[in-house]
Amino acid sequence: MEYYQIAGICLFLCVVTYLLGNAHGKKAEREGKTVQSKQLAEEISTQKAEIEKQKAKIYKNQDQLKALHESVNKMEYLRLQRERASDDETNTLAKRRAEKLSVVEQRYKTLQNETEVLEMNYKGKQSALERIYLQKKNLLDSEISHLHSKYEEKEKELEKQYREKEIAFRLDYFKHKNRYEYEINQLELSKENIEKSLDSEKTKYLHDREVALSSFERNLNARKLSLDNRERSIQAVINTSIACNPFLAQQFADCLYMVDLKDADYLKHKKRPALTAAEKVQEIAAQKRVLQEQCKLQEYQLNLYESSFPWLAEFKEISTEDLQQLKSVDSAPDSEYSSLRNWLSPQEYQSLSSVERLQLALDRYSKRQKSNWQIGIEYERYVGYCYEKKGYRVRYNGAMEGLEDMGRDLIVSRNKSMFVIQCKRWAVEKTIHEKHIFQLFGTTILQKLEHPDYNVGGLFVTTTTLSDLAKSCAEYLHITVIESFPLKAYPLIKCNISKNGDKIYHLPFDQQYDRVIIDPDDGDFYASTVEEAETKGFRHAWRWTGS
Repeated sequence: MEYYQIAGICLFLCVVTYLLGNAHGKKAEREGKTVQSKQLAEEISTQKAEIEKQKAKIYKNQDQLKALHESVNKMEYLRLQRERASDDETNTLAKRRAEKLSVVEQRYKTLQNETEVLEMNYKGKQSALERIYLQKKNLLDSEISHLHSKYEEKEKELEKQYREKEIAFRLDYFKHKNRYEYEINQLELSKENIEKSLDSEKTKYLHDREVALSSFERNLNARKLSLDNRERSIQAVINTSIACNPFLAQQFADCLYMVDLKDADYLKHKKRPALTAAEKVQEIAAQKRVLQEQCKLQEYQLNLYESSFPWLAEFKEISTEDLQQLKSVDSAPDSEYSSLRNWLSPQEYQSLSSVERLQLALDRYSKRQKSNWQIGIEYERYVGYCYEKKGYRVRYNGAMEGLEDMGRDLIVSRNKSMFVIQCKRWAVEKTIHEKHIFQLFGTTILQKLEHPDYNVGGLFVTTTTLSDLAKSCAEYLHITVIESFPLKAYPLIKCNISKNGDKIYHLPFDQQYDRVIIDPDDGDFYASTVEEAETKGFRHAWRWTGS
């Protein structure tokens, strides 16, 4: 029954939609005719406006005729007054008046003719437009009435078809209603039987599943407890202090070895044992045990060294290239190009002039991707440059000694005063701790012992800030601190005059760059470009053979 009701509703909606669509189409057609009528009315109003303009022109011509009339009357008045003067003048004036009157009359007749023509045109156009308007209006009215009659006929026809289809649908609906009701009752009975069987199967399945899940949960809890115990034991071993337990590395290796043996034991005793794999796991576990013990011992050793000598941690990230650069400080290049090969291709070296290729190499050196060690060296050079500008003699100990600088990046001296400077170019968010202050204090004491005739002090320069404890330690140990000292652009070319009068300039990647001491009193200076250095009579130093 529901199916027939739905089908009937759908059919009814289709018929109503069809009728509404036709009505909408007829309405749209009537609206189109109405729009055409409006357009025709607008056209007639435009023509009327044009005719009104012509009428205004006629009125203007009439005003001109009136003005001419007044002018003639004035002239007549003047003539009467001048008659008394002389007869000759009278005759002349009469002649002129007659000429002017003839011209005026001719002009007046012309304007009258134009006015009559314009009025006739106006009346003709007005009548023509009215006839056209009436013709089109009658035509539209007849079309609209015809459409109305067609719409009514179509509406009656559709209503008749709808009634016929509605009667047929109702007959068909009642014909099939009983059959569908019987089928629905049969389906409901089969549905109840299926639901009963499913409920029994579901109850049995859920019971079996609950039993399996409870068993799995017990096994999982036991496994979790075992893993938690293992983790606690491992963490206890890891967190144990080196000083409290000298055999920590062995304990750590033994713990991991027991974990690996458990894996081997599982392979032996599983449902389908893998004896060969278990033996292999045991063998690998024994080898791994020895390696892990050695690895942990080395790790503890390194941590001890770094805690005792903080400056060693800075060389963790030093690259192979940086190490090679440190080793090559005392080895002389065999040609100029060997010192430039990192920055110039052979073709560039051959094709460019000396000034161009050296300047290009310097530009590429300045824009290169820098390692942490290179960033630190760059900051040390800038701090040294600042003290050279103040008249200090600067030794670039960090750049020259490398791993053996013992935390003495710069040693600056003037007269009998000396400063041991440690430079740290760190990110702003990082903080300097007290161990670095202690390191600088220790190396300052060593410098005092090596130079007893100098007044030696410690100076810590950094791009970031110190912790409160580090500041307190620095104040107590008389270590001067300069915080938030940024790296700025400065000239990189060292121009030096030797004892024998040779003028030589050194680029930052040259062999002896950090060994060169700049003394402004001797005429030494820093140049910004290669051209500036060579213009002042200096040559490039690419080879050094001294000791």
